Amino acid sequence: MSEQAGLNTLCVHAAHQPDAATGAVAEPIHLSTTFERDADGGYPRGYRYSREGTPNRAALEACVASLEGGAGAAAFASGLAASAAVLSILRPGMKSPPPPTSTAGRSACSSASSSPGA
Repeated sequence: MSEQAGLNTLCVHAAHQPDAATGAVAEPIHLSTTFERDADGGYPRGYRYSREGTPNRAALEACVASLEGGAGAAAFASGLAASAAVLSILRPGMKSPPPPTSTAGRSACSSASSSPGA
């Protein structure tokens, strides 16, 4: 009979392999805000600027997706950024219920918005 891993074990290992060079099981913290460009101006490693994405955010999103059994996940730097992302995909007539912890002003804004960018 196989024993299923506990939540702590799943959190440590979800979407992550130990670092080949050091054996570290935790993701390193990348403090860089900008990333190296090639001579042709491209970004071959996939990261340009920290507001667009970082190795840490990618690792967090992969971990959350793995733990939730999802195809992907999106992490945001703030609740306002997450709310803006949701509101940006709404079209006229669509509604999005606010989370129970939202402020009254944000709740009124999301229910009163009738067009993108309003």
